[in-house]
Amino acid sequence: MGAIGIAVLAKKNQLGKIYDLNIKNINYETKGFECDKCSNNCEILRIYRDKELLDSWGSKCGRY
Repeated sequence: MGAIGIAVLAKKNQLGKIYDLNIKNINYETKGFECDKCSNNCEILRIYRDKELLDSWGSKCGRY
């Protein structure tokens, strides 16, 4: 994401939270699954940072 990603984070930063850009000791994990809650059968991708869910992608029905 680079500079655009940092700009988005800075704009959303309403609490004055400091972001540490040192990613050497941060654990990122990607998990995927197929949702069967509706007929779309969306493939949902989830991104975790240190076991905390950051975001989900792939929902066609808006569930995630």
